[in-house]
Amino acid sequence: METIESTRKLTTEELACEQHFVNTIERTAEGRFMACLPFKKQVNPKFENTRGIALKRLRGLERRFTRDPALKIQYTQFLDEYRALGYMKQVTNWSKDEQEVFYLPHHCVFKNTADHSKIRVVFDASCKDSTGTSFNDTFLTGPVTQQDLMFILRILWRDDRTADVETYELTTVTYGTSSASFIATRCLKQLAETYHGKHPVAATHIRRDFYMDDLLTGADTLAQARTVRDEIIQLLRGGGFELSKWASNCP
Repeated sequence: METIESTRKLTTEELACEQHFVNTIERTAEGRFMACLPFKKQVNPKFENTRGIALKRLRGLERRFTRDPALKIQYTQFLDEYRALGYMKQVTNWSKDEQEVFYLPHHCVFKNTADHSKIRVVFDASCKDSTGTSFNDTFLTGPVTQQDLMFILRILWRDDRTADVETYELTTVTYGTSSASFIATRCLKQLAETYHGKHPVAATHIRRDFYMDDLLTGADTLAQARTVRDEIIQLLRGGGFELSKWASNCP
C-alpha cells in the first residue's frame, strides 16, 4: 500500500514551535531528551493565585475520596508510582506569592480494561488563574507530527487528609499541556532521524507508524516482523523510550 505524505503547510505558530524545538533540544548522558517549554515570545508568563485554586480543587477531590475510599487508594497508588519514577519531586522552599510557577489542578479519568477499571491522573493546564489566563494560553502548540522541564509546573498533594499539603514539581512532559503532544512526538521523530543510518528499517516505522504513543505497524512475514520489532526496541531504548503491551494477529 502506498503512503501519501501530507502537504499541509505549517502555520506561523507551528513553524515557530518547530524552530524552538530545533534550537533548544538537548540529550542527557543517558540519551533522554531535554525539551524546553515553547512559550509564545511575546508572553512573559506571570500567574496569579494558581496555588489557591489548586488547593481548592484538592480539597474537593479529598471530599470525593471520603465518599469513595477505593478511588482514594488507586489515586494514591498512581501518584506514589509517579513519585517513585521521578516524574515529580517534592519542593520544600516555596512562596505563596510566586508568579513564575503554575500549580496545576488534577483529577482522574478511568481506563476500562477487560477485567477491571484503572485510573490515570491528569493535569488541568486549561484551568484559568485569577486573571483568566491558563497555562496553555502561554504556549505555542506546535504542528501535529521527553524529557526534563523547568521548575514552572507544580501540583499539590497529600496522602492523608490530616497531613500538611505537600508541593511537588513535575519533571517530565506533562499531558494536559497544549505542547505535550508536539514535544513527545517530535522527540520520536528526532530519534528516528538521528539513528536512521544505523537502524533504517526501525527509523522508517517510527516516523510513519506511530500515533501518539502507540505503534501500529506490520510486516510481510513473521520473521520480518520479529526483526522490525527488535530493531525498533533497540532504537527507542537509545532515547529512553520503552515499548510495552505488544499485541499481534499472529496465532
